[in-house]
Amino acid sequence: MTTAKTHPDMMTKSGVWVDYSDLAHLDVRLEDIRRATENICRYVGHLNWHLLWHLALCGKLAEHHLESGSILNPSTPAYMAIHDFHEIYVADIPAGLKKYVPDYCKIEDAAEARVHQVLGLPIAEKDAFEVKFIDLRALVCEMYLLDHPAKERCAAIYGGPPTGAEITIAVEVQAMSAIQAWGYIMFLLETQVQIREENYDRKMHGSEYGSLAFNESRLG
Repeated sequence: MTTAKTHPDMMTKSGVWVDYSDLAHLDVRLEDIRRATENICRYVGHLNWHLLWHLALCGKLAEHHLESGSILNPSTPAYMAIHDFHEIYVADIPAGLKKYVPDYCKIEDAAEARVHQVLGLPIAEKDAFEVKFIDLRALVCEMYLLDHPAKERCAAIYGGPPTGAEITIAVEVQAMSAIQAWGYIMFLLETQVQIREENYDRKMHGSEYGSLAFNESRLG
């Protein structure tokens, strides 16, 4: 017999209960994502760089590399802008530690899939190679921008030091206010979901299957 939980595994600022055994029904709210991404510090707190600005940088770098032809999928900027949203529910741990915590990885994957589903960018349609490439370029840019002691070592592994264009983008993102960074992320998300909706409507010819439109109001 299963006993109902009397308290959540965690609770968001808006009061959402998070049950790690049932992330398929997680109540995803943009108000929670905005607050938490602004507060969460990357690099386990060793650098003053917060998740919101990392996501904005990833979106900007993806647009740059799409324009230059380094990546080809036009949906990648939007996927980059939200690719770490799920961390507001499960936090983040160093990549080297994850292999020792297999249950964490399963929970992380479930949270990521749920967030993507609710926001209208299915995880199955993500170009994993391009997302990883941009994420690593953002890592290198951040390390150089903030003078991380491992910057040269990471650059040697992940494609070299930042180009002039990349570091210029990083400096621009660093100067963004939280409102500007969030607005940019929402622009990328809403634009891509609208494109998916239009493609879906053309395919289905306005049939009974309904709309994929992004509706921020329903997420709080």
